[in-house]
Amino acid sequence: MKHILSQNLTNILLYPYAIYPYVDSLQMSLETIQNYQQAYPSLKWLIPLIGNWTYTLFYILAELWGSAIISLLFWQCANAITPVKEARRFYGMFGFLGNFGLLLSGPTIIYTSQSIHSLGLSRSESTGMMLQYLMAYVIIAGIILLCTFYWMNRYVLTDIRYYNPGSYGRRQSKKSKTFHDRKF
Repeated sequence: MKHILSQNLTNILLYPYAIYPYVDSLQMSLETIQNYQQAYPSLKWLIPLIGNWTYTLFYILAELWGSAIISLLFWQCANAITPVKEARRFYGMFGFLGNFGLLLSGPTIIYTSQSIHSLGLSRSESTGMMLQYLMAYVIIAGIILLCTFYWMNRYVLTDIRYYNPGSYGRRQSKKSKTFHDRKF
């Protein structure tokens, strides 16, 4: 989990600070994209994605961050540390707290946007600055997640008072044992 999270945080860190400032020199020009679309009409919808690869890459990574990284890794961790007996008690709260970030993201984006637009910068400068600030928020949240994951694995999940791995194991049915015996 920590490797997946840190790799995605690195990608998020690189985009606003290393890729976006040089987007004009890294992407195809509009004329080049239009020329390729005329030359290859069957690929006319794919060519802008390739020509604007930096934006395409960012949107793919942003979508993966929200759906795969945060949701799947969160529920993987929750399933690993929550016994089946207590799942009914805690999963509703986990779902509520997991979506609490959505309530905070809207006002954060509005506040950041208004603060940057009040500086009187050009549209491209304000977009770049807003991207840097918002991605910095994501990176800070990701670092907090990494630290929490490290702390839980180091101090909570190693203490028998809080976590007994023997009581969380999955029972194997006789059918699966018989299947494994036949396999060999």
